[in-house]
Amino acid sequence: MHTDIPLIPFATMSDDENAVRDIRKLVIDCCRQNGGGHGGSAIGMAPLGVALWKHEMRYNPRNPDWFDRDRFVLSNGHAAIFLYVMLHVSGYPQMTLDELKLYASAKAVDPQTGKWPETICHGHPEIEIPGIEVTTGPLGQGIANAVGLAIASKSLAGQFNRPGHEIIQSRVYCSTGDGCLQEGVAQEAIAIAGHLQLDNLVLCYDNNEVTCDGPLDWIVSEKTNDKMAALGWHVIDVFTGDTSVSDIVAALQLAT
Repeated sequence: MHTDIPLIPFATMSDDENAVRDIRKLVIDCCRQNGGGHGGSAIGMAPLGVALWKHEMRYNPRNPDWFDRDRFVLSNGHAAIFLYVMLHVSGYPQMTLDELKLYASAKAVDPQTGKWPETICHGHPEIEIPGIEVTTGPLGQGIANAVGLAIASKSLAGQFNRPGHEIIQSRVYCSTGDGCLQEGVAQEAIAIAGHLQLDNLVLCYDNNEVTCDGPLDWIVSEKTNDKMAALGWHVIDVFTGDTSVSDIVAALQLAT
């Protein structure tokens, strides 16, 4: 996904465009209020969030442990505010606005103990929080977990599904940035996923061409799309991924 974001007159914005704008505003507010956090990736991925939580994923905020739900894994876990905001706007009751206000809040540290307050909006997602499928800290492990979830779903479907009785239909969606794709654990998991042809797994690459240290081309020269295709993946480019929810939805539907 690329990050040239055009200005659209409010009167001509669709519901999806309004949703993307409001999600971005909320992400910015969450980061600015306490002067910290990782907002860049979350701002860029806002259209992906609308495409997934509004149009594609099967989930139930009132029953987050529903067995056959679709799973979303945020492998680029530093962008936790993206997941927190999406859980908030999609109706997970635990992810309140008061919880979002504690994101990146150094002011909320207890001066007596030096510990953080009881908050669910940590710097990286924690699996104990409803709606969060995987704890993602070290880069790459989210992709590996997503591949494992997809393999488990395929195994269960093979055991229990029958023609006309598809008990297991869940899909796994995983987002990743450049950092995860540079890790060995991610590359090994990607390789086995391609080998097994896991068509219930979608890996969404936030291709913003930038790292914490500077432009991506300072450290990477490989052609990611060609590499993924060589490993057996079906690669779909979305050149309007920073603006068009409908284009992302079309790509997700083609992927599944």
